[in-house]
Amino acid sequence: MNLKKIIDTLILSLIGFTIIHGLLTFVIFLNRNLYEQIVFHYSNELMWYILFYGFPILVGILFALLIRNKVINKALKVFLYLIAISQIGFTIVAVIHNHNYWGYYIKRPSIFKETFQADRVITCSSISNNSSTEVSFIIVSDTAIKLDNLRGRKDPYYGLVDRPFMVFEDNAHISGYLYDFPKIYQDKNQKLPETVLKNISKEIQQANYLFQGNNNWVMNGIATEFISTDSTKYLIAGLRGAEIQNDHYPFYEFLFVNENDNYKLLKKQKFFTDFAGEEGFEYANIATFFSLLLTVIGLVGALIIWLIRLILKRIKNNKKQ
Repeated sequence: MNLKKIIDTLILSLIGFTIIHGLLTFVIFLNRNLYEQIVFHYSNELMWYILFYGFPILVGILFALLIRNKVINKALKVFLYLIAISQIGFTIVAVIHNHNYWGYYIKRPSIFKETFQADRVITCSSISNNSSTEVSFIIVSDTAIKLDNLRGRKDPYYGLVDRPFMVFEDNAHISGYLYDFPKIYQDKNQKLPETVLKNISKEIQQANYLFQGNNNWVMNGIATEFISTDSTKYLIAGLRGAEIQNDHYPFYEFLFVNENDNYKLLKKQKFFTDFAGEEGFEYANIATFFSLLLTVIGLVGALIIWLIRLILKRIKNNKKQ
């Protein structure tokens, strides 16, 4: 296969991908909640990548193989090239913007894999840091949070602190102790001791990971201690940060491992959400819409090219007569 045929096959594969990818937009219209559960799921499960990338890519390749030997006129071929280039260009720009604005390229980062190994919850505490000069967490009583009715189930975009608890719920059939986490959260005697609060406050501040912004040290969320199936003791903290620009807020996740009765920061990650801002304007949400738009443009363009060729052919035949 020469270079020209390879390029043509790639272009046709992209066209096929664009069509199928665009049609997936109708999943949003048919079941918006299901779509959001897939897009904002707490794990990077294969379902999303298979549905929104693997399946369209496979169909695109099959599409290219089916019509690779068909004769395509130059005007239509140029038009298809423009559609394919638009798809590539949009993907590159959108993914870069997604990373710069939301903190990740395509899909929210998965919650730490160690959370999936949880066997039982030890303590569960609402914590807050109101200082604008240092990290110094305190235990707070947050009556607005009900762990027996997780917000993330109905609203995964904003149900951020629920991410570990959704893992616990989903894995409770494996370890029955995980069913107890709402009771542990409500139990005033099962909260983080002050020594641990000082420990994780120091670790987070020394990590130099928090964003500058309005009162950049201000955070609140939930810290949960749990023991894994291999008897390792962890602490995971999901923390909402203060506004760093108009309606734009960071969300942090920190994972600590217990070493000699002292917690050490093991992993950290962050991404952003908007309130009354650009929420929802993320790559995973807009990519299929753009593909659908390109598909419509492609169909209209192909129809116009076909009509022009038909008209020119008739004019040419009339001249011959």
